Amino acid sequence: MRPSIVRAVVQSLTLASLVGLVVAEPAHGQLTRRRPTIGAPPPVRPAPLPPQTKEVRNDLRYRFNNYSLESYNLTSVNHLDRYVSDKQARSYAMDGAGFRLNYNYRPALALTTDVTQSFWGGPFRMTTIELGGHFHPERLEYRVQPFLNLRGSFAHTSDGYAQAIGNTQTAFPPSGYISGQTFSSGLGGYIGSGMDYGFARNYAITTEVGVSRHRMGAVSVGGQHMGSDWDYNSTAVRFIVGVRYTGGRWIQQDPPMARALK
Repeated sequence: MRPSIVRAVVQSLTLASLVGLVVAEPAHGQLTRRRPTIGAPPPVRPAPLPPQTKEVRNDLRYRFNNYSLESYNLTSVNHLDRYVSDKQARSYAMDGAGFRLNYNYRPALALTTDVTQSFWGGPFRMTTIELGGHFHPERLEYRVQPFLNLRGSFAHTSDGYAQAIGNTQTAFPPSGYISGQTFSSGLGGYIGSGMDYGFARNYAITTEVGVSRHRMGAVSVGGQHMGSDWDYNSTAVRFIVGVRYTGGRWIQQDPPMARALK
């Protein structure tokens, strides 16, 4: 064959191949998926939030104080291994009252100060000053909140009619009475648990059961200190029912926040 004919055949085949590739490329692109790009997708503007109800808007505008106050009735059973007027163990069912100041230090921890006094049902009045912590889970969506209280305590007792007769010849005071007033004081601790029930925005009912124990010393009768032989232990089981108040305030919303809540 002539070289010119061969070149013409080669050129024709080459042109046909190129035309086939150009025609097949769009069809191939339609059948294959685009590979995903590397990196984060481009930002998409979120859909606007739905309108908030009036109740939700009010809750978002209300802020509770870090401080709360509580007043409670205190019923206790006090067991003494001995008392200044008698070396025998005694138990007394007593009634009294208490006051508590809470400071919310953390979402699940509040620092507490309690002042209590048991003044009816026994031969003495017992006053305590207690400092400690109030632990509770973060369950803001529930009305019932369990809690645990741990406190250190200072106790002081006083009475006016059940004093022992002083006797320096015996280690324990004999049974008997003299004029004058008896005082004693000591350190101890308290542990208790219970539940709060929130029946209104700022108010809750508190119920609690706990145990306190003190080592009472510094016993004095009629102004005379009796020494360490007169020390005794006091253990009390407490039953508490009270009401807690937590204050709050309404806050002013800035315009962007106010528009977002509408």
